[in-house]
Amino acid sequence: MAEAVATAATDEAVRPLNARALLPETLWSFDAAGGLAVPVAFGPDGPVTLRFDDDTVHALVGGQAGAGKSTLLLDVVYGLAARYAPEQLRFHLLDFKEGLEFAQFAPRDEDPFVLPHADTIGMDSDREFGVAVLRHVRAQMQHRALAMRAAGARDLRGLRIARSGAGWPRIMIVIDEFQVMLT
Repeated sequence: MAEAVATAATDEAVRPLNARALLPETLWSFDAAGGLAVPVAFGPDGPVTLRFDDDTVHALVGGQAGAGKSTLLLDVVYGLAARYAPEQLRFHLLDFKEGLEFAQFAPRDEDPFVLPHADTIGMDSDREFGVAVLRHVRAQMQHRALAMRAAGARDLRGLRIARSGAGWPRIMIVIDEFQVMLT
């Protein structure tokens, strides 16, 4: 049995990686009404996809220092931003790792790239700012709940159908080093 596992591991290790296959053929070509999905790796049966929908609205990534948690978060942000247009998905990115991870999405003089999906890019490890962002998003959720009730909708897809043209993007909050907010 150990020999079969070693052979399989060796075969997988020499297989060429094709990260491009994780990206969509056409940027911003997915609809977020039913939820979000992003492939983040390849498994033995093909792409491993993370889903964020009405059944799976929260996720927590944990592990030891240096294990790749922040890299996974960046892969998720880039993958989702490639699939969904800014009208479909909005981000609030809070970086409590001294701004090391999400700084690449903010405008800088030497690099004009910005993430058009980002409503917030917090890089100062400021707990009060993080709490303010969470309060703002909670207010948006309350506004959406009232709109859903008024429209007779049970979920975001129903709200979009009932109030087309009002632009109801999915909202994703990504917090790197979340435990800093609690200390």
